[in-house]
Amino acid sequence: MRILVVDDHALFREGLGLLLKQLDSQAQLQLVASAEEAIQQIHQVPFDLVLLDWNLNGLTGMAGLQAVREAAEAARVVILSAERNSQLIRSCIDAGASGFIHKDSSPELLISAMRLILSGGVFLPSDAFLHPTDNAFDTVDNHKSLLEAFPDLTRRQITAIHALVRGLPNKLIAREMSISEDTVKQHLSAIYRILNVQNRTQVVYELAKRKIQLT
Repeated sequence: MRILVVDDHALFREGLGLLLKQLDSQAQLQLVASAEEAIQQIHQVPFDLVLLDWNLNGLTGMAGLQAVREAAEAARVVILSAERNSQLIRSCIDAGASGFIHKDSSPELLISAMRLILSGGVFLPSDAFLHPTDNAFDTVDNHKSLLEAFPDLTRRQITAIHALVRGLPNKLIAREMSISEDTVKQHLSAIYRILNVQNRTQVVYELAKRKIQLT
């Protein structure tokens, strides 16, 4: 597996590179400081995963994401940022990012998110739709609880949704809930049916659209 880390802070870049070795000790890592350097590397060799800082010198933000996404069509591109704006997070996903990870996330969460993304999922932090002060939402008074919006959900299904929103893969959801992975899949199938969606990402967007308050 080839991983490209793009961040203009050397200490963070190097530390992230060491952490990513937990994903695959045989992974080939390339660390660069700009989107321009990243695109040069992508043109030379294919990458499976690109971790891209949102705020870079030079080509940055949405322009940087779009340029890297266009250059690395086969790679999964993940945004790293300190920003906590739900509209920005969703815009990145809509622009082709496979995830958005806060820079202050724990190492465990980052690794879990990477595994989810590499397995074909999309990772969204909970504040992609839970931030009550974000301009993308109305007042907190308009937020509903899960049971108010979807009264057919069971207590265990609600627990599974909380874990899903945190980006946990089925294996970790099973561990947290002390159930088998097959039972997790059954819960998720029921959740998809009740919410009228087809996958994890659509669950997140449906909760966002309905202004569901999980906390």
